[in-house]
Amino acid sequence: MALQLARWLKVPVVSADSRQIFEKVNIGTAKPTKLELQEVQHYFIDHISVEGQYSAGQYQAEASAIITDLLRVYRHVLICGGTGLYLRAITSGLDDLPATDNEIRKSVQIEFEAQGISFLQEFIKENDPVYFNEVDLNNIRRLTRAVEVIRQTGKPFSYFRKGFQAPGKDAIVTEINLTLDRTSLYARIDQRVDQMMQQGLLDEARKLILFRECQALKTVGYNELFEYLDGKCSLDEAVNKIKQHTRNYAKRQITWFRKFNTGEVLYPDELEKAKSFVL
Repeated sequence: MALQLARWLKVPVVSADSRQIFEKVNIGTAKPTKLELQEVQHYFIDHISVEGQYSAGQYQAEASAIITDLLRVYRHVLICGGTGLYLRAITSGLDDLPATDNEIRKSVQIEFEAQGISFLQEFIKENDPVYFNEVDLNNIRRLTRAVEVIRQTGKPFSYFRKGFQAPGKDAIVTEINLTLDRTSLYARIDQRVDQMMQQGLLDEARKLILFRECQALKTVGYNELFEYLDGKCSLDEAVNKIKQHTRNYAKRQITWFRKFNTGEVLYPDELEKAKSFVL
């Protein structure tokens, strides 16, 4: 969908994938093809050596600078990827916020359900006027988090913030979260793993086994094939493990985006709906 939107808008894509950012890990990370990369300019693909290290903080700094520059040229910029922390780094920043306990979260949720968003807004206005003047007062997730932190620590939420300013601070951020029913999702995962094996994932793993301790290779698909190459399991067992571990990872992604996504939820074939949201 990102490629289709990029072609339609005639804009580049900023990748938010924490493994496609590394060189040489191509098949196992399902990078865009050479043709797709020629057709649509991408940032943060093959950005770091396979032996390198990269953090969400580095991504926030570099991607923010690039997006700011791109928004001087393009009306739209597409950010695409499944690494939730990278996406959060760009849209919200990575403040060093304290954890809150379950009891506080439950009590805030109960009061919100009873009194509505006005409870959150008034609480922050009274206890943290600085953040009240900065926050999107209709963003329930951010309001709720601020109330939780204030109650947990007794300090204003703004005390813990690092002064993050999103790139293109006046830009409108439209979030689109793609979804599939669980049966279709798992079937597509299995099909993609089979396709990767046909494309030469095993040979790629062989070539990369010397880098197995590097961050880039701490990835579903490679770990299981390294076990096969070590003689610890059969190839069929390794492939089945890749499918299972990918399904497990997908479940964690779904949980993350249900928690943090505030945008539209679409099926992958709903391109026209997606277009209507970004006009």
